[in-house]
Amino acid sequence: MSGNLDAKLDEAIRIYRLFTGSIQTSTTGAWLNLDLPIAQMRVLLILTLRHPTATVGMLGEELHIGLPAASRLVERLIREELVTRGEDPEDRRRILVRLSPRGEALMESIGGVMRDRMRSLLSQLPEDDLDALLRGLRALESIITQ
Repeated sequence: MSGNLDAKLDEAIRIYRLFTGSIQTSTTGAWLNLDLPIAQMRVLLILTLRHPTATVGMLGEELHIGLPAASRLVERLIREELVTRGEDPEDRRRILVRLSPRGEALMESIGGVMRDRMRSLLSQLPEDDLDALLRGLRALESIITQ
């Protein structure tokens, strides 16, 4: 790799971190107001971003914890009315966990804060710069989705 390419990659990473850090900072207050342990927040994120429905075992694997600990996490979230548990319609022996309406509303609220912050930052770009950013993001998207 040429030194010029290395410098461009480093600059892209630096700016990306600055941008995502700004977005994450905007949601810190919302997460802190939840008063949930980090492990429970991680379950909500898994159900929001990776597996809208998951077995307790899947959640345990994602979190790198055993089945008993994953079961306790799910039970606490059920008590908080943030997730629900129900039978898998295709295999009644399997129990599926998903966000409850309250959990969905909570995660949508946090996602809304993030979207608002991103829109605020992006809307300050001149249209030509936004077009250039979109071209770059679309190129990155095509690499990711190959």
